[in-house]
Amino acid sequence: DLVIFDGFSGAPVYRQRFEAAADWDAGPGSSAGFGSAGFQKTAYGQAVEDVIADMAMAVTDALACQPFMTRIARVDDFSVTLESGATAGLRPGDELKIYRSKRYLESPDDSPELQDSDLSVTLEKVQPHFSRGTMPQLGGIVNIQRDDIAIIW
Repeated sequence: DLVIFDGFSGAPVYRQRFEAAADWDAGPGSSAGFGSAGFQKTAYGQAVEDVIADMAMAVTDALACQPFMTRIARVDDFSVTLESGATAGLRPGDELKIYRSKRYLESPDDSPELQDSDLSVTLEKVQPHFSRGTMPQLGGIVNIQRDDIAIIW
C-alpha cells in the first residue's frame, strides 16, 4: 500500500495498493539480494522494478495537484516571514494567498479550519529555509499571525 499524508492535517490525500507477481527464475547464487544486478535480471526483479516505477509516477501525479502550503512564522506590520524558502522552491516575486488558521476549543486535536483572509503576501527576500515578503495591509488589522497559512494554488 502507498499512502500519502497531508503535512498539515495528517489526513491521507492519496492511497493505492500496488501488486506484483512473477516467477522466481534465478538460479542458485545468481542473485545476491534484493535490488542487486542479479535480482533485477529476474522476472520477479523486473516486476518489482515496474511496480516501483508505477509508484513513483503515482506520487508525482498525486502531489502535482496539491497546493504548496507553509506556515507563517512572524508578522510585523506589513512584513510576513514564512517558514519555507528557496529549498521549497520559493522565489522572489512569488505571491501566496494568506489563510487564517482557526481551531475550536471543543476539538483542539482536529485539523485547523482555513479561512481566506482576502490578502496575499509577495515575497521579496528568499533564504534557503525561510522567506520574507509584504502584504498590502497591516497584519494586526486583519489578525494575521504566527501559524496562519500561506498557499500557492
